Amino acid sequence: MKFLLVRERPCNVDAWRSSAGDPLRELVHDCGLSVVPMAGSGMIMAGRVLANVDDVHDVLGREAAGALLAEIGNPSARRHVEQLIHSDLATEPDRTTVAYGLDNYLMNDPAYMSLYAIDGGNEQLVTALAARIRATRRLRHTVTRIARSADGRLRVTATHAAGMHDDVFDAVVLALPVDHLRRVEFGGPRAAAAMARHIAHHDHPAHYLRITMLFDSPFWKPRMSDSFAMLDSFGGCCLYDESSRVPEATHGALGWLLGGTAAEEMSRLDDEELLAAALDSLPASIGPARRHSLEGHVHRWKGAVSAMPGGLVPRRLDDRHRPEPVEHPGLFVVGDYLFDSTLNGVLDSAEYVAGWLNDLFDSTHGVAR
Repeated sequence: MKFLLVRERPCNVDAWRSSAGDPLRELVHDCGLSVVPMAGSGMIMAGRVLANVDDVHDVLGREAAGALLAEIGNPSARRHVEQLIHSDLATEPDRTTVAYGLDNYLMNDPAYMSLYAIDGGNEQLVTALAARIRATRRLRHTVTRIARSADGRLRVTATHAAGMHDDVFDAVVLALPVDHLRRVEFGGPRAAAAMARHIAHHDHPAHYLRITMLFDSPFWKPRMSDSFAMLDSFGGCCLYDESSRVPEATHGALGWLLGGTAAEEMSRLDDEELLAAALDSLPASIGPARRHSLEGHVHRWKGAVSAMPGGLVPRRLDDRHRPEPVEHPGLFVVGDYLFDSTLNGVLDSAEYVAGWLNDLFDSTHGVAR
């Protein structure tokens, strides 16, 4: 039986749920990787780290501190809470559901969940999984069309530097963001209509912009000792101490994760402008950032994540993953946008489709279990 997996890039999410029976944590362990805990309780505002109500009192005043414990009427307190909530959200609060926004915020509360990263960086998981896969991998190929062939299988047309070619597969798994799905033509009225409905239901684009900089030392310690903090710049963003993922690191690395409208608008700037803006956002109180900076990189994920995972009204799991099961039973979609826009959600989605593929293989080859 012949399968094809079409994907764009692995998700890059820094906070994962860690609990008993967590399949992703088990996968990390099975790959022989170790993890390091992550924690962050502070927000950098007005050039100071606010880790608790006492800090809010010292920096924003007694009235603002009191407003955080009652109704938020004080402008400074309201701004603090708004930016705290927005700091890791890939969209604006009015474009998502209350449940998703609340879950995104509660990820910062250790009583709700614990956070961890892979020792050496989350990319270690991608490398470990790639080493396990025995398959033909075709990089820099763009799938342009998928259609049902005369024998009921799926014909995939792809373009690449050498031209265009077709392949026929028993099953095709599309692990693409919604924005990339719409660029694929689906042959036949049933498939085209089903995929159009699927895309429309999940068409809630959200945006991330990642700025990462390398420094000759972690000069911000011990003034900023957590794995991450919220920053009152760019509408509220997350500032990660990337070097905390590497025990005994001699150099320092910081990552700014911008979300929503700020990420979308600032993506239009060139890399040098973004790197300069990131350095300017650091408060002078943590040290001379420009003096220690070595280099930086920018990643733009415009429209690549979902502001409303699962859609306004989530569908049954079968309907989410098999848009057209009548004439195209071997056509599947996988994505974090079907669950909760996390790596855990991607794994849940992939495991569900893997079960379907096992059933297809068994029915085709008459395997008894």
